[in-house]
Amino acid sequence: MNREFMRSLFSEPRLTLGEAVIRAKAAVTDPDVQRTWMLVGDPTTMLK
Repeated sequence: MNREFMRSLFSEPRLTLGEAVIRAKAAVTDPDVQRTWMLVGDPTTMLK
C-alpha cells in the first residue's frame, strides 16, 4: 500500500494526497489493509 501510494503520488502531476490514497487503496486486494490504512493530513494537499 505504501509503495503504491508513493508511486501514485509522484508519477502523476497535480495529484492530491487524497487521490493518491484512493488509487493506492484500489490497487490493494487485502480488505483489512484498505480499511485500516488512513492518511493523517489534509487530503486536498498537492506536492510541488
